[in-house]
Amino acid sequence: FLGVNYYYRTIIRQSPDGKFGSYETVKPEGSEYTEMGWGVYPKGLYNLLTRFHK
Repeated sequence: FLGVNYYYRTIIRQSPDGKFGSYETVKPEGSEYTEMGWGVYPKGLYNLLTRFHK
């Protein structure tokens, strides 16, 4: 038995201040989000399981 948890993806980019390790989250225009603010990206689970299978 193997359990896999996949909740949501997070997209980040370097912060404008340019400091090493400093980042900000990005919410792409047109993306769907839950009431909790989690991005809806079904392909993410597919990608995870496909990579795990390989």
